Amino acid sequence: MNLIENKEMKKIVLLFVLTLSCVITQAIVVQKVYLKNGTVLNGYIQQQDKKDNITFRSESATICVNGKNAITTERVYKISELDKKWIEWAENNDAFNGIGDSRTLILNEVIFNQSNEDSIAVIDGDKSFFENEFKTSHPSVMKVKVLEKGLYIKYLELTPNTYTFNWSDVESIKADRRPKTALSGIDRVYQLQNGQEVRGQYAGEAYSTLSLYTNNGMVETFDIDNVTKYFYKPLNPNQDILEQSELIDVVRTKNNGTFRGIIVERNFADGSNYLVIQQQTGASQMLKFADIIEYSKEENADFKPKFDVLLKEGEVLINRVATDSVGVIKKGSTLILNSINHKVVIPKEGGTTKIIVEYYNPKHLSSDHLILVKVDKSAVKKNIVYSFSADIFDMKKFPAQGSETSVNNTTRVEYVVDGQGVFALYDQNNKKAIPFIVE
Repeated sequence: MNLIENKEMKKIVLLFVLTLSCVITQAIVVQKVYLKNGTVLNGYIQQQDKKDNITFRSESATICVNGKNAITTERVYKISELDKKWIEWAENNDAFNGIGDSRTLILNEVIFNQSNEDSIAVIDGDKSFFENEFKTSHPSVMKVKVLEKGLYIKYLELTPNTYTFNWSDVESIKADRRPKTALSGIDRVYQLQNGQEVRGQYAGEAYSTLSLYTNNGMVETFDIDNVTKYFYKPLNPNQDILEQSELIDVVRTKNNGTFRGIIVERNFADGSNYLVIQQQTGASQMLKFADIIEYSKEENADFKPKFDVLLKEGEVLINRVATDSVGVIKKGSTLILNSINHKVVIPKEGGTTKIIVEYYNPKHLSSDHLILVKVDKSAVKKNIVYSFSADIFDMKKFPAQGSETSVNNTTRVEYVVDGQGVFALYDQNNKKAIPFIVE
């Protein structure tokens, strides 16, 4: 196999083994594609064939195309007619007219002349594959914001769409660095010709280069011909890799086989060309590149992203709500809270309620000193007293369901409580408690 064929196969596979780069609950944006004509697409590559034709699912886009014979019209939208994306964009870009609920925004419709071949741009001596496909599939667009017009039309689109282009149209593909609070995702490990391995988060690529965000905060770029093998590793070792990707790989083979899961390895060393896909069933399958006819992506229903919080010494959150501790006084066999703070109220979930405690723990010490208890309410000489037993065996305590400490030194402890009422997180070491209410 020659170097050109080897590079072509790498490009096909690399585009389809994505990493979690930007975690968004309602919109999937793992890649930003920059085309040579100025178009920018935000979303993910949905499908690619062996001719380098790519189908891209965008969540938003800035589209640039030849403006010859294009007709633009304006329409005024009331703020009540706009969705959240356009409202946020208009507020951030000072684009509204009027004030309050009477604000309006001017958006556009663009109609492209279908009969004039001159409306297709020429780039590097060749007609743009993207614009040729665009002209056929998007004869008109509505509810967009025209940013430039004349020789070229440039407009902003905030609704999901699908576009087709070829690698020849691509300037580069990039991804945002994931936030420090991300506790899940997928890293790439590139093995180079000299045997060196480099691990990091997918940062982007061009036709002949690959880039990673490395742990030292830099971006490292590699010649694609220097990469002989690459692996895909889950960021969170305590979570299945299938739960850490927004997208599922779908690989179809010549014998009508279909494999769904996450591609976890790709090998080009010594002329070997195969990939390994970890399927949703848990089994792994090795597939030769020559047997593969199609790659595609689907949204992953099993995606379960995890996020951390950055805390300071002494900060404690319960279900992501800031808390205050109170003193505890021992009287006989009873521990009495010297006050009760109603600041933390947790909505009851049903028969049981999940309680998540998070606190700063730079030394990664055990959380065994924390006890979650049900608090009794009683009247003593016309005063309301909140208390619980001082006997560790007599306490109405709830055992921790699990505990883990993140790379950001945040310890997360999970409990499940029954019913409703007043509860307290008791710190045996410091003789303090954090009261909260489930109702």
